[in-house]
Amino acid sequence: MLEHGADPNVRNRAGLMPIEYVVDPRIRDLLLEHGAIERTGMPFEFWPELQNSVEEQRLAIEKLQAAEHLRKRAVEAATTGAYPQWLEEQEGRGSKNQPSYATR
Repeated sequence: MLEHGADPNVRNRAGLMPIEYVVDPRIRDLLLEHGAIERTGMPFEFWPELQNSVEEQRLAIEKLQAAEHLRKRAVEAATTGAYPQWLEEQEGRGSKNQPSYATR
């Protein structure tokens, strides 16, 4: 697209340009060769760290959602009188099978 005249400095709704999303240095160089403007601010070298941070936050949210699901099941078991059976079920899972409650 760049070879056919696409603007390498077009901005999206957030005001960011393609070069601000680039992780691969080869793509960055290609954009620069076609007239992309590098902004000062967050250097592209920090994007991998930012992406890792986003992934870590996504995993943390999944863990919190699974814990909330488990808490709701525990409350439900306690209010229906099924807590002793539920507790035995949880203890029988062990650590390697622990995430299975998130899929119920």
